[in-house]
Amino acid sequence: MDHNNPNPLAKHFRQPAIYVTLPSNGMYYDENILVMPENKEIPIYPMTALDEIAYRTADALFNGAAIANVIKSCIPAFVDPWKVSTLDLDTLLIAIRIASYGHEMEFTSKCPSSAAKPMSLVLI
Repeated sequence: MDHNNPNPLAKHFRQPAIYVTLPSNGMYYDENILVMPENKEIPIYPMTALDEIAYRTADALFNGAAIANVIKSCIPAFVDPWKVSTLDLDTLLIAIRIASYGHEMEFTSKCPSSAAKPMSLVLI
């Protein structure tokens, strides 16, 4: 058994899927809101099954609790997800989506001049 890492299952724990740099560069946060890594790249973890359920709970979505809980779960660097700047919020939610489902997203759009066709959107 490795004494540096006493849990033999540690390598199977959830790992960050991507790292993002905040548009605000963390300038609006103190250490009570965000623990900023030295390289200023925030680790983003994929959603868990509980996070998925929270996203589908209507009552939690109405008051924002589901979004705050998912941010807390997927971005543990944010100590207080209720104080995330609106400047950074879209970046964080897109990063969680990419970390959980990948860079591609299928959607259907209906153009007034043609029939609906499935399209693929690649998020970079």
